[in-house]
Amino acid sequence: MGYALSQSNSTQPLTFLLVQSAAHITGATGKSPVVTISKNGGAFGAISGAGLANITGNYYKVTLDATDTDTLGDVIYRFTDSIL
Repeated sequence: MGYALSQSNSTQPLTFLLVQSAAHITGATGKSPVVTISKNGGAFGAISGAGLANITGNYYKVTLDATDTDTLGDVIYRFTDSIL
């Protein structure tokens, strides 16, 4: 899935479905996933923004801040949870 995201954008939330690793289909509810990003092909690192929230059930959203989106190029985000 891709999003068109302008440089230094801090207002557009990125939404995602979190699924269990066993089936890769079943939604994972009530989790607190760790969010990391890669900017323009760089190594993954922690986000600066703290806008991770559960929308409902197994759907979540994160709002990156201007520091997270300050680099031209692709921004790849990864969500993990130790107990899925």
